[in-house]
Amino acid sequence: MSYRSNLESFLSVITGRTFIKSNVFADELKTLFIHFYNSYEEFLEENQDTPVTKDQYLSYFGTFDKIEKWIVFEPTRIFRDFKDVDNIEVTLAFEGKVYHATINRNDLNNYLGFDVTILSPDNASWNTQFSDVYGYGLKNEKRKEMFEQFTKVSEL
Repeated sequence: MSYRSNLESFLSVITGRTFIKSNVFADELKTLFIHFYNSYEEFLEENQDTPVTKDQYLSYFGTFDKIEKWIVFEPTRIFRDFKDVDNIEVTLAFEGKVYHATINRNDLNNYLGFDVTILSPDNASWNTQFSDVYGYGLKNEKRKEMFEQFTKVSEL
């Protein structure tokens, strides 16, 4: 299986995949672009047979914690597992705000103080060095700081 197939396979099961409108890997830029639907209505236009209700959509993103956690965790997982990705751009709109994260691998490594490729879900390193530090708690200050480092928030 090729690198590209592996990335595509990962993206087909990534957390929140239901609400991702598109993801494109630009080989020449080594950049992965991930765009979420701008609203439940836009999601519904392209997924008319979905069993997902508007309440489910709203509750998925309804706590800011979920948006913050997604933008911190998922790009880090991608950088950890897919060494050919150097940049990730995420655009996520929800309730009148647009969250645009631009994350460069080297900038992330410098921010964390280590190369994310050393982390592994197969041993305690992913948990002790990343997940436990940036993941738990509704008001995790470390996660908030990392989110703010790489994300710009604007009005829709």
